[in-house]
Amino acid sequence: MSELFGCVWKGALIGLANIIPGVSGGTLALILGVYKRLIDSISAIDGGTIKVFLLVLVGPKKALPAIKEELRRIDFLFLFVIFGGALAAIVAVSRLMEYVLTHHHAASYGFFFGLILVSVYFPFTYLTRKSWKEWVSGLLAVVCTISLTMSVSPAEKVEKEASSQARHAAELVGGVVSADQAATGFVSMRVLPLKELAWLFFAAACAISAMILPGISGSFILLLLGVYFQVLGAITNREVVTLAVFALGMGGGLLVFVRLMKAALNKVYNPTIAFMVGLMVGSLYSIWPFQRFEMVGEVAVYTSPELPAGFSGDVLLACVTILVGAGLIGLFIRLDRQLGGERTLL
Repeated sequence: MSELFGCVWKGALIGLANIIPGVSGGTLALILGVYKRLIDSISAIDGGTIKVFLLVLVGPKKALPAIKEELRRIDFLFLFVIFGGALAAIVAVSRLMEYVLTHHHAASYGFFFGLILVSVYFPFTYLTRKSWKEWVSGLLAVVCTISLTMSVSPAEKVEKEASSQARHAAELVGGVVSADQAATGFVSMRVLPLKELAWLFFAAACAISAMILPGISGSFILLLLGVYFQVLGAITNREVVTLAVFALGMGGGLLVFVRLMKAALNKVYNPTIAFMVGLMVGSLYSIWPFQRFEMVGEVAVYTSPELPAGFSGDVLLACVTILVGAGLIGLFIRLDRQLGGERTLL
């Protein structure tokens, strides 16, 4: 029982890490001593697992022994407790995160900037070689990340927010989302356009893959792909269709992308790690706390990075939060060094 309770709070800490862009759930799992068991359990899930559960169609009584054995093989109880604790933590703080990011943009993004800036340490230390191949791979990731950030123009960002507000207003009028649901966060049956749902599925698959790798933040991937706030809103407003598509994407990521990532690490280990480092370095451009913005209704749409015009209280607060974020990861680095483990993901 004490072991299960320990897994619950470890899962909760991992969940808290995963909802904060810049903090890696994989790194925290490593520090808490559950990383290898987590990876082994996820990797154990395969086609055989599905076949065993399909035996229920033949007969529940006949299938029960095989299902129990399969659950033991994949360490299901451990996975259930870890992911349950993580999910509970995410739901508990999602509304707070949405509020802070919306009303304190510079300070919160400064915190994330400090987190990511120092978090580069983790994947960098997993490199066993630093040749020109690694430098090229890392530079390619930096270019791709910045290009992806710049691919959406300020006008397109403003138009997207305006379209989202118009669609939400239409849903209120049409009864898809009631005023009570919008105000209290009860279950909403709103359905996003198919194109947005497909992109959300893909983003979820990428994010869950990143979440299990030390040094890479799954929330950072969601932020980079432009769906982080959408997911936070879906959690706080109980948008069941959006959350169902996101959950399916996460499941697909666990079953497919994790194996692809493991294959990449086995075949081209160092260039893959260098690419992760490049992703994090490139993301510093998009997560820069000082941004131009335009108001769409009552919502500020941040369009492009800029240098602060002067030294105000907000600028000072953002600088302080950068240092706080950097210091938090510095604490994780200190804990990580105390583990004394091998610096490899193989």
